[in-house]
Amino acid sequence: MNATMWLTMGTDSVMKAMILAAGYGRRMQPLTFQMPKPAIPVLGRPLIQQVLAGLGAQGCREVTVNLHHLTDSLEALLGEMPAYGLERLHLSLEEDRILGTGGGIRNAADYLRGDGTLLVRNSDFLLDIDLDEALEFHRRSGRPVTLVLSGPRHGYTPVPVGRDNQILSFGDLKEYDRGETMAEGLFTGLHIMEEEILDRIPGPEPCDIVRDVYLPMLSDGTVGAYRTDRFWWEFGTPEQYLEGSLQMIDLPPSDARRFSCTDPVREHQGSLVALGPGAIIAPDAILSGRVAVGFSAALADRCRVEDSLILPEAWIGPGACLTRCIIGPKAEVPAGTGLDRKMICTWSGDHPLSPGWELSGDLVLRPLDV
Repeated sequence: MNATMWLTMGTDSVMKAMILAAGYGRRMQPLTFQMPKPAIPVLGRPLIQQVLAGLGAQGCREVTVNLHHLTDSLEALLGEMPAYGLERLHLSLEEDRILGTGGGIRNAADYLRGDGTLLVRNSDFLLDIDLDEALEFHRRSGRPVTLVLSGPRHGYTPVPVGRDNQILSFGDLKEYDRGETMAEGLFTGLHIMEEEILDRIPGPEPCDIVRDVYLPMLSDGTVGAYRTDRFWWEFGTPEQYLEGSLQMIDLPPSDARRFSCTDPVREHQGSLVALGPGAIIAPDAILSGRVAVGFSAALADRCRVEDSLILPEAWIGPGACLTRCIIGPKAEVPAGTGLDRKMICTWSGDHPLSPGWELSGDLVLRPLDV
């Protein structure tokens, strides 16, 4: 086992869970040059803190998080967080290399054994789910693993489901009898598994849990599907991050509170605004649509902001005009700047520019569709 750390907050564990958080977050660059993807704020609160709060509220008492990219900053964030009902938090460090979804679970297996059914989930989504119902469904099935599926959505790998809620394939990874398909969905990234799955993960090399463990199990019908129509959103790309955040602003507060803990959403000039502590909106700033203004961010006079995310300590200069933009932490948008469908972050020059990105002073601009 690699170097580890834990925070102990009690004794009796109800259920164990693991959050997969070691990735580089390449699809979210350049924002993930500054912060690990699980630390990205969704309406003001780091995503991983919202995930942990949800797990604690759902009965998980012992959680393991695997780490690799920007480990120190993520450790600091987790070390400062409230208990959220958890009794123990383990950090499983993948120091030399990322081990993949399967290898990461294998590396943390010592923490995961001992209490039966496990939850494993990616760190980049929020999901409104009746976990008691999903667990009961899984246990009645008698299968060693159940994957939680949402409805089909453009751009995601289709997951066909057959009779008796067994998964038939993962996209084009395996041929199957299409006549047996009863439904189709997408994998949310939430696994419900029995401990025997830990013994099926090959090693010691990095591996993928779907390709190397679940795919060989399909022929036996032992990978089940639990389907939900409730809110699910993956914050995996800049466009998804923006759109998911805007959709969460639109949710009735009672619905959002079931699975998230965010800055409060208020009406402002006819728009809906998630407003962080210490945020400043000048009297002459014009906001429209849905806007998130993070901790200590500032919008100067005469700026116009529509359907955009302003992350902590960013500054929008006088007369600037932003439409469907993401402004990274501490980025300063000059007065009079006009931007449409862009992610804007401060630029240190430590990384090469990717195709389609451009530099403007000390800022890097990435189109949302790149």
